[in-house]
Parts: sequence; C-alpha cells; structure tokens
Amino acid sequence: MTTILLHAIGLDAGSWRFADIPGAVAMDMPGFGEQPLPPGGLKETEMADDIVRRAPAGPLDVVGVSMGGQVAMLIGLRHPDRVRSLVVANTGPAANPEVMRQRAAAVRADMEGQIEVTLQRWFTEEALTSDHPAVRYARDRLRRNDPEAFAAGWEAIAEHDVRACLGELRVPVTVIAGTVDRAGPVEHVREIHAAIPGSRFVVLEGPHILYMEFPERFRAAVQEHLEWVSRS
Repeated sequence: MTTILLHAIGLDAGSWRFADIPGAVAMDMPGFGEQPLPPGGLKETEMADDIVRRAPAGPLDVVGVSMGGQVAMLIGLRHPDRVRSLVVANTGPAANPEVMRQRAAAVRADMEGQIEVTLQRWFTEEALTSDHPAVRYARDRLRRNDPEAFAAGWEAIAEHDVRACLGELRVPVTVIAGTVDRAGPVEHVREIHAAIPGSRFVVLEGPHILYMEFPERFRAAVQEHLEWVSRS
C-alpha cells in the first residue's frame, strides 16, 4: 500500500516536504518539476494515466491538492483497480473554463507578472507579508517553471468537469476545504462531498495551499483519513 501525493499547478513533488507525511511518495505531474511537458500540451485524463504508470506497484491511497485533487479524482474514476482511497483537497467538481483560459493567456503574455497574483490566491496575507518559507518556495518554483507548461496547466484545468461521474466512485474519499481558500471556496469544494456517497468532508482553517502553509493541519487530516480507511 502506497500513499502518493499530487501537487497543485505550478508546484512540484518537492513542495510536499512541508507536510512531511510519513511513508508517502510525492510525484511530479507532467509538465512540472522534473517531468517534461508532453507534446501537444496537457490533458488531465492523460496526466492521471501517466501518474498511475509511474506510481509504485500495488494499491494506492491518492492525495491531491487543487489540480492534483482533480487528477486524483480522475485516477479513481479511470483506474479503480489501483486505488484504495482518495483525499481530494482545495478543488471543485468543475472549473470555470473562461477564467482558466484567461489565466493561460496572461501567463503567456507575462509569466513574471502572474507569479505574485498566483501567490495571493494561494496563501494568507500573513504568510505573504512575513516571508513564510512556503511562500518563498512557491515563488522560486513558479519562476523556474516553463511558462508554456504553466499555461498548459490552466488550459487542462479549463476542461475539468467530473460532475456527471463522481457518484461512480466507490472507494473511501475524504474531501478537504480551507476556510479562507480564495481559489476553492468551501461551498465549491463541498459539492464534491455531496456527489460522492459515503465521503467525509473536513474543513481546515487555512488557505488554498494548506499543505504548505499549515502542514501540520493537513498532515493530521491525511493521517485521520488513512486510519478511517484502515478501519473500514
């Protein structure tokens, strides 16, 4: 049994060092970290298939945040034989295509100008003004990204819509929302919980990138999920 960790758009496997979840395997998603941008851009279905191909053999507990949460849901839907459970955090069942495509265009026009805008969506004002190490890491990671990969990620998110099939998930699922998440408000995240029979819904105090700014809270929620799954 392996717990795999999927990061938010623009970040990488290294961003999970803040959460320090025992025994878990953090993975770079296609186009980010050490994984190259595939020819033809990014599609979340293909990202899900790629993660499963590269993941350790055997059953998986998949933990995903933001775009990583979207890919986690697709892994559960497309590869049910590989998935024991899911943790889906700080995302919704569908995206606003127009907003996502606008972000892609803005990145292509001025990547540097989009970095601070992105950080403001991700972290609390306190973290932004206090030089929090999570903010420093995220800023550096965004600056090192291939702008085309970042834009392609937003275009992939624009196509995200699993509302019609979430009810097909039959594995244990915990859905996590952040109280001050600007990118994924609690009620938007709650729609995932409402669509998945038997799922758990957990609200944590914090912003969009909970696993980096408040790692102890996120780690505890994941550990509670794994204990719940083991008892089931």
